[in-house]
Amino acid sequence: MYQKRLFYPVFKLHDDIRLLWLENVLWARFFIISAIFSLPDIQSVIQRLLRNPEDFAKIFRCFYNDKIAKRFEELFSNFLFNVTNMANVVKEENQQNFENLRGNCQDSARELARFLAHINPYWNERQLFNLFNEYLGLRADEVLLIFNGRYRESIRLFEKIQDQALKTAQIMISGLIWQFRLI
Repeated sequence: MYQKRLFYPVFKLHDDIRLLWLENVLWARFFIISAIFSLPDIQSVIQRLLRNPEDFAKIFRCFYNDKIAKRFEELFSNFLFNVTNMANVVKEENQQNFENLRGNCQDSARELARFLAHINPYWNERQLFNLFNEYLGLRADEVLLIFNGRYRESIRLFEKIQDQALKTAQIMISGLIWQFRLI
């Protein structure tokens, strides 16, 4: 179906995907903190966070064509935009807007999971959607904890977010290994 265009060692793929997922959760947290506390670094944090989908797309280009990599970058950027926008919406203290945004987040999670399952038969749409949805729930809880000054709890929750990101990374890594027979 797709032709692998570049040699990508398994150990490098493993390290790169895990690093990108960890960077994702770290920069999203930095964004949440900067947004909630109106820190002056917000634009720099946004730029760095949005580099994450670009970096993922670079890896995707090693396995898929440019069109697929670009589409992933768009979908993942949209997903991140919705997730991080929770911090802006929670400051409004409007529960209805927050719930509406959660619905948008679920829609973008569903679209991303559907796309990934379409390009790789070893990525299960339901499993990915459940992981992305879990991520959304954890992030929403984190935003509320930080907004309400419950910092210790937010740090404990962030550890769960990291673990969840590493599960997602492992699924992506395994899917690429199986689809492209890297071992």
